[in-house]
Amino acid sequence: MLYQHFYFLGLTDNIDKSPDETEKPRWQRVLKQCLSVSLRQELRSGEKMMNRKQLLSLVAVGYVAITSLVLLFYSSFRQSGVTTLCSELSRNNNTGGGAMMDAMRLLHGNVERVLVGGRLPVDPRENKSLSLWGSDPPGSPCSEYKSRFGMHLPPVWLASYPCSGNTWTRYLLEAASGVFTGSIYVDNSLTKRGYLGERDSVTSMRTLVQKIHTIPPCKLKDRKCPENNRTIPTVLLLRNPAKAILSYYKFEKTKSHTKQIPVSDFQTKAFHSFLSRSIRDWTQVALDRLLWTEAPLYVMHYERLVQEPVKELTALLAFLGVPWDEGRMACIASHLEGSFKRKGNAALDPYSAEEKAVMAVEEAAVNRTLLMMGYSPLPTYH
Repeated sequence: MLYQHFYFLGLTDNIDKSPDETEKPRWQRVLKQCLSVSLRQELRSGEKMMNRKQLLSLVAVGYVAITSLVLLFYSSFRQSGVTTLCSELSRNNNTGGGAMMDAMRLLHGNVERVLVGGRLPVDPRENKSLSLWGSDPPGSPCSEYKSRFGMHLPPVWLASYPCSGNTWTRYLLEAASGVFTGSIYVDNSLTKRGYLGERDSVTSMRTLVQKIHTIPPCKLKDRKCPENNRTIPTVLLLRNPAKAILSYYKFEKTKSHTKQIPVSDFQTKAFHSFLSRSIRDWTQVALDRLLWTEAPLYVMHYERLVQEPVKELTALLAFLGVPWDEGRMACIASHLEGSFKRKGNAALDPYSAEEKAVMAVEEAAVNRTLLMMGYSPLPTYH
């Protein structure tokens, strides 16, 4: 599993290169130089010759060393607001630093958006609207706010592993912007609760962002690739995998966003088999977006959104180019929960020590990539 992540990062020798290796984005090829050849060889030999415990020990030692270097360079080198160990190494080695920095500036950019009268344009032909806080007393300030379909809005992925707070983030965005959000899926339970953009085509340009979960990186030779995946601006929403996987398992068992299941269901072989598959998926979602996106990419951490929703939402709106509305933000502060919240089992911990160790390695792979690409690290998961 671990070796596959480093293969995906491109940190293997020539014998492991795919036929399309030379066609990878320039910045991704430069990224390979961020780790030494000796580390790549150790990882390859470790995969073949060492048992799991030995390999985990090697990875732990390597991770500590790399993290120390990252933190050292992270505090020392800055250029145009983008801080990354990779850019400094590649610039010093004169091996494509310009391409790396160009890519970093693109990734750390914002969504370009055309406003009408300082507001997001809305579709004048569409009469459907939703009063998010219609249950408030008549005449109260929040009861007057509505969400509608937009018009000529650029596509933006809202990407996450399932049950990582995607739906709640959509609620916050609709409340703050007054424009519906969309999805590549059709969830009737969401439509019934007011997510009217759920049934709208993701290509309609009428929704602010479009929900998406696991999607493999498209082939670079695919002519449709630039239209449907890597050149679309993206918000990557990350949540503690231990919590997200629990929530996703509940959803898979109940097909509900709010129902609970017996604690005994987490003591079965079915759950632990689900976990072994899901942790790989969690990592893949993160690395796919971090390494394949060739458009502005914003990384949001669910735990920080929960702790400081108004602050984090404000930063997200700035990335999306959505105008600040003081009245709407005040209403959000007093209506944070939204329509879907699964209550109970908050302290549930069904994972074995070995499973926790595997999750820690997966988190380390994502965290290292975040730091190397100039994004804030994962919060401390408990």
